[in-house]
Amino acid sequence: MDDINGGLGAGITLLSDGHKGLLQAVKERCPEAEHRQCARHIVPKFNKRGVMEKIKSIDTHAYGYLIDRDPTTWSKAFFQEGRDCDVVENGVSESFNSAIRHARRRPIITMLEETRLFVMERIYTQRVEGIEWDLLICPTIRKRIKDLKVKQRLWGVTPCGYQKYEVRFTDVAYGVDLIAKKCACRIWQLIGIPCLHGVATISYLNHDA
Repeated sequence: MDDINGGLGAGITLLSDGHKGLLQAVKERCPEAEHRQCARHIVPKFNKRGVMEKIKSIDTHAYGYLIDRDPTTWSKAFFQEGRDCDVVENGVSESFNSAIRHARRRPIITMLEETRLFVMERIYTQRVEGIEWDLLICPTIRKRIKDLKVKQRLWGVTPCGYQKYEVRFTDVAYGVDLIAKKCACRIWQLIGIPCLHGVATISYLNHDA
C-alpha cells in the first residue's frame, strides 16, 4: 500500500485467494479497501436465492464454514458499487502467473528481466490490437450488449418518472434510472455496463442505434 500510495485503501479493491490471516491483515492495514476472496476457493457458483438457508438446512457445518469465510468478501450482494468490476475469481493473476511460470524458475535478476520483457510486449500487442477496433467499445463488451439486446425482447418497459422506468417480465420487476445509470438489480452499478434491464430501457427509447 505504501508503494502505490494507497493510504488506508479508499477506492481500492483487493482480490485474494483467502490465505489464512489475510482477511484480518487487510482489515487492519487497509480498513477502507474492499477485500474480495476468489469464489473458487470458497464455494461453487451460487445462482439461486435462498441457497444459504438451503445449505443450512442440509448441513450446518457447511453453512458455518461459509459464514466464517465472511460473505462480504465473496458475495456480490455485499460488493461496493462504483468499482466497475464484479469479479469473484482471481483468474487474471493466475493467468499472469502461468505466463511467467518459466521465468519464475530463473535467478531473481533474470526472472525480473524476462517478466519485464513479457509485460512490455503484451502491452504493445494489446495496444496494436486496440487501434484496429472500429469503435470505442471493445469487442467483448459489444458482444455482451448484443446478447442482452436479444434477451431484453421479453421484458416490458413502463415510464414512471423523468428518465426512470420499470422493466418487467411476468411478476419480476426492476427500476431503472438512466440519468444515474442505475438498476435495482445493481449489476449496472457493479460493472459499469448496462444490465439486461438497462439495455431494455435504452432499446425502448430507440437509443441503441
